[in-house]
Amino acid sequence: MRIVRAIAVLVLCGIAACRTGRGDTPDAPTPPTTVSVENRGFYDMNVYAIQSGRRVRLGMAPGHQTTVLTIPNFLVIGSTDMQFLFHPIGPSDEPVSETIAVFPGDQV
Repeated sequence: MRIVRAIAVLVLCGIAACRTGRGDTPDAPTPPTTVSVENRGFYDMNVYAIQSGRRVRLGMAPGHQTTVLTIPNFLVIGSTDMQFLFHPIGPSDEPVSETIAVFPGDQV
């Protein structure tokens, strides 16, 4: 039960979506799209992005650390609804975030 609470804190506190008005022009390169994961739990987590039924591994978020992972460009074309799956290394629980609207160049 402790891991579920720790993961709930991770999902609720560590992931927040925001859209900034960058005024991108067609010639300006889009900055990388990233997700900041605050893992307040003990276990390291494999982090996956879920978009249109496709699950792509983004990397690992070590326990008790904040990690910034890059979301591949092929997953973020225009505004994209996305979820994040956290697979703890060790136990069998897999928490999933709420659906978040993600734009190219965002940090979520």
